[in-house]
Amino acid sequence: MITTEQEQQVTDYLIFHRLPLDILLEVKDHMISQVADIQAEENMSFEEAFHKTQKLWESEFKLTSYSFFYKEPIPVILKEIVKEKYFDLFKKSLLLGLASFTVNLLLVYFSTDQ
Repeated sequence: MITTEQEQQVTDYLIFHRLPLDILLEVKDHMISQVADIQAEENMSFEEAFHKTQKLWESEFKLTSYSFFYKEPIPVILKEIVKEKYFDLFKKSLLLGLASFTVNLLLVYFSTDQ
């Protein structure tokens, strides 16, 4: 069972990696359950299990650049989430743009005067 001090230690670790609040809460839940699972399966103390979990998540918290216009480095996990979110937005706006362009071409084609 994870105590409130141990939970705060996980929260502090995630705050150190500059995660936004919504992502921090989701990752915190995953990390706490992973620590608890490691403690139960491998019969480790919290510190050992938390250290092992940190090693497993280490690649997700490496800093990387986001884009040309955003100079501050961000964690890889945040970059992946933002890219996925904006890719859906990009697909929708591209579809809307193509539909608008098609309607515009049809209106030009069917116009009777210049």
